[in-house]
Amino acid sequence: MSVVAQSLRWGVKGRTIVADVSLAVAPGETLGLIGPNGSGKSSLLRLLVVVAFSHYAPPGRSVAGPGLPTKR
Repeated sequence: MSVVAQSLRWGVKGRTIVADVSLAVAPGETLGLIGPNGSGKSSLLRLLVVVAFSHYAPPGRSVAGPGLPTKR
């Protein structure tokens, strides 16, 4: 399965947690997220799951992959 995300952004209470993240993971590839505590690694993963399973992509943003339809 492949996953492509473009220009994702997410924040809470006026604070930006994830800003303009784009990524592409092809079938057979392994993705690793590294960074200091509090840098948004878990928030990015949660955002990808929420977008994928809610079938919702914010305007101008997208997440695509087999079985992951999006609405705009």
